[in-house]
Amino acid sequence: MFTNGMSESRSSEVFLRDVSPEAFKVMLEFMYSGELSLEDSMEFGTLLLRALLLADQFGVTLLYQECCKTLLECLSEVVKSYFTSNLIKSFLVLSYLCFVVMICILLARIKRTEK
Repeated sequence: MFTNGMSESRSSEVFLRDVSPEAFKVMLEFMYSGELSLEDSMEFGTLLLRALLLADQFGVTLLYQECCKTLLECLSEVVKSYFTSNLIKSFLVLSYLCFVVMICILLARIKRTEK
């Protein structure tokens, strides 16, 4: 965007629409440190999903992979806690969480094909 004759190459300011400031900060911190650090200022899951979609939007593959890994780890912990208490409830929670992950992956693919 800075070198291909787009408006950002002629301006000292860049405007990003529909980008969560918290998720953008997570992406910048990841680019500098190589570590995914999520703030407590926002719901953890929401921030994680926003960072995942932002990483996909900007093509930050390592952040995208780290968000997916963290999401799967969180889902695993949720399933473990429910599994010990109620098998049927665990199955329903696992099914729902798998559905959420698939929706996130499909949304990311749709955004990529729109580009």
